[in-house]
Amino acid sequence: MWKRIGSFLILGVFLICCAAVTFAREAEVSISVSQKEVLLGDSVILTITVKGIPNPETPELPDIPGFDVKFRGFRQESFSSMTIIVNGRQVKNERTGGGYNFDFELIPQSTGVLTVPPLPIVINGTKYTTQAFQVNVLDQSEKREDIFIDVHFDKTKAYLGEKFLATFKWYFSKDIANYRINIPWLENIKDFLVTDPELDKDRSYQRLIVNGDKQIAAIKSREFYKGQEYMVVSFQKVLTPLAAGIYRLEPVFLKCDVITGYRRSRRGSLFDSFFDSDFEDFFGFGRDAVTEPFATRSNEIALTVNEVPGQDKPVEYNGAVGRFTFDVDVKPRSLKVGEPITLTMKVAGSGNIEQLQLPHIPDIESFKSYEPESKVNITQENGQVRGEKIFEKVLIPRSPGDYKIPEITFAFFNPATGRYQTEVRGPFSIHVDKAEKEEEVTVIAITPEGPEDRPRRELKVLKKGIHYIMTDIGKIVSPKKPIYENIVLSLLVFLTPVIMLVGMFVFGRRRERLNTDIAFARSRQAFKSSRIFIKQAELALKNGQTREFYDLLIKGINTYLAEKLNRQLGSVGVTLAEELRGKGLKEKECEEFTSLYEKANEVIFSSLNVESEKLKKDFKTANELITRLERILR
Repeated sequence: MWKRIGSFLILGVFLICCAAVTFAREAEVSISVSQKEVLLGDSVILTITVKGIPNPETPELPDIPGFDVKFRGFRQESFSSMTIIVNGRQVKNERTGGGYNFDFELIPQSTGVLTVPPLPIVINGTKYTTQAFQVNVLDQSEKREDIFIDVHFDKTKAYLGEKFLATFKWYFSKDIANYRINIPWLENIKDFLVTDPELDKDRSYQRLIVNGDKQIAAIKSREFYKGQEYMVVSFQKVLTPLAAGIYRLEPVFLKCDVITGYRRSRRGSLFDSFFDSDFEDFFGFGRDAVTEPFATRSNEIALTVNEVPGQDKPVEYNGAVGRFTFDVDVKPRSLKVGEPITLTMKVAGSGNIEQLQLPHIPDIESFKSYEPESKVNITQENGQVRGEKIFEKVLIPRSPGDYKIPEITFAFFNPATGRYQTEVRGPFSIHVDKAEKEEEVTVIAITPEGPEDRPRRELKVLKKGIHYIMTDIGKIVSPKKPIYENIVLSLLVFLTPVIMLVGMFVFGRRRERLNTDIAFARSRQAFKSSRIFIKQAELALKNGQTREFYDLLIKGINTYLAEKLNRQLGSVGVTLAEELRGKGLKEKECEEFTSLYEKANEVIFSSLNVESEKLKKDFKTANELITRLERILR
């Protein structure tokens, strides 16, 4: 018996050692670049290849002088083997691949020969150093009448709180075989939020790839320009400034292959792979074509953002910028003690409606107040954000009598006139009668007011009773068996090879799915992508940068949701609260989700000071929300 068990153990150890020898490789880190000569506005892809290290962490590159560095994701290579046999004898057996490729985009900021110095890279605690290399950046921008780009803004000067509408148009009258578009200010632009305007459900949108891998919903149409008909690909972006100042947006870069003729053979174009999924193909079916390269850049654009005037600023002003109307409705005006009054405030018009805050409501004696609820209805026409924001606050009278709800004031800055406007509604008379029957309740606790002046909540005894607890359930003893009778150990020895084969099969299927299923790959990468912004937010928190902290925190959550749900970054945000509730997010967590966005908008669009403890609490809440979403969004 012992000999048989010993044989099984030796066999199991042998198989495990074989697997270890098969997959063990010497750690190797190398770099490669896509090109060493580029036009100003184009970019270089720096790939860091890691082999022999299982599940390596994403390396972090230091700042590189003369380049803007962006992480573009990672790819996993599969193993491949090659055996050479000469005259019946095996003379060579090679095993290649099996590494991880981390892609970084290097965008040059000036022309000339730029040197990338040796880069220190830390992977899983081990430091590696890359070799230096040079990139030759050429200043070349061509002009043609049959193809050009136009980038313009609806205005170049605005007040803090207003929005800029950017319009990109690509005109061409010849077929295009391939293209590359770089828009530096489209992402990671300092002191701006870049979002998508509301899409028209009645229009057909097509996918346009910019900045390497960012998908944008664009419109394909025909226009006449200077008497000539062009095919036009266009899209719009809304830029919301977060701080006053003068900002210079780098030129947009376009590089493409223009088709000048066709060969007889007609096959599917390589360009088709750019336009699949649920969007229609931009340029129709591909054909074997004769092409010539073309590159151009737009002009640099300067935007000026001014602070709203400090002179004559009303006390009630809380950051509203635009043209608004203000209405207040109180129902009912006559009621009994304990019955609710709904105070409805509606702000409508154009401006920063999403960031509007609740107008100040003075405390009313003998009334209990509850946290207000708000909802936003937004429409966008020609880049103008219009709509309404409705606040509802519930008041409950505690005693009978005649009362007045004081005047409610809403103040906003009108950029058209350059002045502040104040709208006042009220006062409102309220008559309260005695309740027909007063219920006797026992108050056992009253919660303190929260940091955001949340109303006190009374906890009441609703039911009493005693449930007995069993304290002695005895002992549960498991009889010990000799090791050779241990069924689990025997099964483990027999099943080890099968488990290894199944594991290799599952691993291969998962790797294949990562390479073919974009939604699955984005979902698996969501948590890691969000951690980049969360870590930056933590650094901003330590440095006391409140606005940057909330901006990065929201970017981290939005990045997670966009990757996890396979959506555009501009289509996610606080509006997903209801959808997340339907997917399993608890009511309290949905409230924390909404509250976090509201606090972030409040801080980003005003000079509000936030206590250190509140910042730490919001940071913890964001981490807990992402962790919770990771569990339910599978």
